Amino acid sequence: MKIKNHLFIFSILVVFVAGIVQGINYSYAQENGESLVITSNFQMIEFSEDYGVIENSTSVNLYLPSPNWTLTEVDINFTSIKMNSEIKVIEEEATGFETLRGYYYEILGMQLNITEPTIIYSVDIFGYKLIKTASPSPVIVRIEGWDSIEGRPNGVIYSIPFILNMTEGIPQWNKQEFQFPVYLSSGLYCLVLDGTGISWNDRYYWYINNDNPTSQLSMSWYDEYLNEWQNRTGDVFLHKIVQRVNRSYFPSEINMTVEIDGNSYVITDGTKLGTGILSIKNLDFSTQEEELNIFLRNNLSISLKVNFSYYISLKHLFLSDGSALIRENLDNKWTVTPEFTRVYSNCSIKFYYPKGWYNLTVYRNGIDITFDVDLNLTDNFIFISNNTITSGETWLISAYSPTVDFTLNVPKTEFGPLQDLKLSVIVPDIQGNITYILIDALGFEEYRETKIVISQETLFCCNLSANPIEGIYKAYLFWYNSTDAGIKTQEFSVNVPFKIQFEVILNVILLATLILGASITSYVLVKRKRKIKHEYRQKIFNKYADVLNLHYFIMSDKNSGLTVYEQFFAGKSLNSSLISGFLQAVSVFGIELTDANEQTRSVKLDYQNSKILMSDYKNIRIILIMEKNPSHDFLDSLNALSYDIEEKFGYLLKDFDGDITQFSEIKGLLDHHLPTSLIYPLKVITQAKRITPDEQIIINRAIKIMKEKNTDHFFVSSLHEKKKGFQVKDAETILNLIQKRIFQPII
Repeated sequence: MKIKNHLFIFSILVVFVAGIVQGINYSYAQENGESLVITSNFQMIEFSEDYGVIENSTSVNLYLPSPNWTLTEVDINFTSIKMNSEIKVIEEEATGFETLRGYYYEILGMQLNITEPTIIYSVDIFGYKLIKTASPSPVIVRIEGWDSIEGRPNGVIYSIPFILNMTEGIPQWNKQEFQFPVYLSSGLYCLVLDGTGISWNDRYYWYINNDNPTSQLSMSWYDEYLNEWQNRTGDVFLHKIVQRVNRSYFPSEINMTVEIDGNSYVITDGTKLGTGILSIKNLDFSTQEEELNIFLRNNLSISLKVNFSYYISLKHLFLSDGSALIRENLDNKWTVTPEFTRVYSNCSIKFYYPKGWYNLTVYRNGIDITFDVDLNLTDNFIFISNNTITSGETWLISAYSPTVDFTLNVPKTEFGPLQDLKLSVIVPDIQGNITYILIDALGFEEYRETKIVISQETLFCCNLSANPIEGIYKAYLFWYNSTDAGIKTQEFSVNVPFKIQFEVILNVILLATLILGASITSYVLVKRKRKIKHEYRQKIFNKYADVLNLHYFIMSDKNSGLTVYEQFFAGKSLNSSLISGFLQAVSVFGIELTDANEQTRSVKLDYQNSKILMSDYKNIRIILIMEKNPSHDFLDSLNALSYDIEEKFGYLLKDFDGDITQFSEIKGLLDHHLPTSLIYPLKVITQAKRITPDEQIIINRAIKIMKEKNTDHFFVSSLHEKKKGFQVKDAETILNLIQKRIFQPII
C-alpha cells in the first residue's frame, strides 16, 4: 500500500514538474553588460627642422625625409655670390689657317685680353693634325705673359704645360683642359702652342680669321728658318675660353630671386659684397619628390655659383592607429598608438584631439609622462617636444569621452515565434556606423549586424525562429564614428505558447529519475569540489611561501664535494659560517643518501634557525637553505629540477675537471622550475598585450607603488594589500602576469 502511495505521489510530481518546465521564462543578465571595440585612425602632425652649409652650388637643392612633406619656412644666408663658369667665344669664323711644323713655324701664339680677374679652366681651338712620323715629338700648350713691345710671348709661364689635344685629319673643335684652373689678373697674356723640335713632315693646322675678326687681337709665331718672332694685329685664331670671372655681386645688382611653387621671392642684400639673405615664413609648399629644388634667378646671361647656410622647417601629416571601447553605463575609452621616427635632429609632434575627450594620459614605454608634454586644454591638442622623443620607443595616448545620446524607435516589445523583431535608430550625425547585437534569454548572441549610416534613421530587423528561446532578450545598439560613440539598450519579451508535449513529459520522467540518483551523490560532489578548491588555494599559497622562504641554493659534485653553482635570492644576506657548519656536519656525521643513483633522495635538517634540504641524484647534490619547511609541491619541483640538471649537466659532473664556469646556465633551469620571479624586482611592460580587468587592477597597483617610491621596479610582496592579507585570486593574477611577461624580472 505504501508503495502505491509513493508511486501516486511521484506521478503527480512528474506532471507538476512537466508543467513548470514548459512555463519557465529564461532571462539573461550580464554583470558588466555588452561592450564593443572599434578601430579608428587619428591624424597627427610631425614637425621637423634641418640646417646645414652648402658650397659651390648653382642652385639650392635640399633633401627631404620622404615625399609629401610640406615646407613651412626657409631661411638662407648667402655668404658668397659669384658668377659661374661660362664659355666665352673669342672667334669662331674661319677664313684660313696657319700651319705649325718643323723648320718653319714651330711656335704659334694668340694674344689673350683679360679685363678683370678671371679663372680659366680650358680653351677650345679649331683645327686638325697630319702626322707622318712613327714617333712624333709633342706639341706643348701653355699660357704665358705678353710682351706688348715685341708683340710676342714674354716667357713668363702661368699654367702647367701639357701636350696638345688635336684630332687627326678632320677639322673640329679640340678642348685643351688645364690640369688646374689658371688664375689671371687683369692684363694681356698669350696662349702658346710650342712645337719646337717637331718633324718637317708633321703638321698642325690652326684655323684663323684674318679677314673680319670680332676682336682686334694680335697673333704671333716663331719662324725657325728666320730665327725670329713675327706678329700680325687683326688676325685671330679660332678659340673659345671656358672661364669664370672672379666677381662678387649684391643680389640687388643682378635682380637675384628664388622660385618656389611658381612664386618668386627677392633675395635682399647682405652686409657686404657677395652676401644676401632670404627669409620666407608661413609657406605651405608640398612636393611629391624627396629632393627640394629652389631655383636661383638673375638678370645675367650666365648662372651663379654660391655658398650658403640654410634652415628649413617642415611638417608632415600621418595617421596613427587607434581604438575605442564602448561599454554600457560607462564612458567611452579611446587609445591611440602612434609610431614616431625621428628624421632630423629636431623633431616634435602635435595631436589635435576631439573636443569631447577628457582625462588624457600619455605613456612612453608604459610610463605615464603626461606632465612632460604640453597638454593644451583650451585648443585641444597635445604637443610632444623634441627633447621627449627618442628612437625605438613605444607610445600610447588614452582618453575618455562621454557617450553620445541617440534615440531608439521601438514599435513593440513583445514577440512570438517567426515574428520580425524590428527597431530603428535615430542618430545625431549621419557620419558613422551602427552595430546591432541581440542577446537571447540564455545569454547567447542571437543576431549581429553593422550598417553604415546613410540617413537620419536606420532600420534593423531580426526574424525569430519557429522555436525561439522564451524569455527576455536584450538588444545593444552601438553608434560610433572616428571621434564619438554611444550605446543604447532595449529589452524584448519573447513568449512561446504553452503546449503539453508527450516527449517533454517523458523527458521529465527521466529527469526526475535521474534526480533521485543525483541527489544522493550531490553532497559527495559538493564536498569534493570544496576540497579541490581548498587544495588549489593551498597550492597557490605554497608557491609564494616556498620561494619567499628560499635563502640560498647550492649545487655540488657529490663525489668531490666541490660547489659548482650557488645563488643568493632577493638580496638576502647569509652567514658564511652557517654554510661551513652544515658542510662540516655532513662530513662528520657521514650523511649519505642511499639509492640516489636511480631516483632522488632527500633529507631535511634543522640547523641554526634554518631549514636545510639536501637532495642527491646520481652525481648531483643540491642543498637549499630555507627559513621554513617547504611544501610537498616544492619537493616535487626540486625532483624535476634534479632530473633536468642531470640530463643537461650530468656528463660534465661524471668527468668533472674543476671548471665551474660551464654550469652557469643552471640559473635558467632554476628559474624554470621554481617561481623565482616572485623574489626579483619586477618592471611593467604592457604594450601589445591583451589584459583582463583583474590583471589591469594588479598592474595599476604596481604602477602606483613605483610612483609612490619613485622607482622603476617593485616587489611582489608589496602588491598584497595588508588589510586583506594574502588573496589567492590576486596571487594567481600575479603569476599570470609574470607568465605573460607583462611583469618582467630585473636581474
